[in-house]
Amino acid sequence: MKKLLLFAAAILAVTFIGCNEQDEPAPVVPTPTLEITASGVTVDSITFTITTTNADECAYILYDYEAPTADAIFSKGTAVETNKGVTVTVSDLKDNKIYKIAAAVKGGEIVEVKTLEMTTAEKEAPTVKVEAGEV
Repeated sequence: MKKLLLFAAAILAVTFIGCNEQDEPAPVVPTPTLEITASGVTVDSITFTITTTNADECAYILYDYEAPTADAIFSKGTAVETNKGVTVTVSDLKDNKIYKIAAAVKGGEIVEVKTLEMTTAEKEAPTVKVEAGEV
């Protein structure tokens, strides 16, 4: 009987010791956010704003056909500051043309890509004013 009591006490002690250990909760990794908004156009430029939060890196690229992957944007695109709003102007463009912008943000292992299309303004045709009797 004495052995049974010692055995029960040992099991009870192990149970209490096991309850004292608590698993640490996994750290919460904030999700990066990305917003890209049109700000303005001229006949030869486009202006847009890229806003990020919880980001380690961010970049953008202009593209013609299919939207590029995040890896392509980071490797071939233009990096911008993170965790704030950044206004970007791209100049020396053609008038009345659609331009596609892809931006990517990375925070930890999470990556997000967003796209935007903008059209440059059309050049106004020159006007010629002819006064009566000048022909």
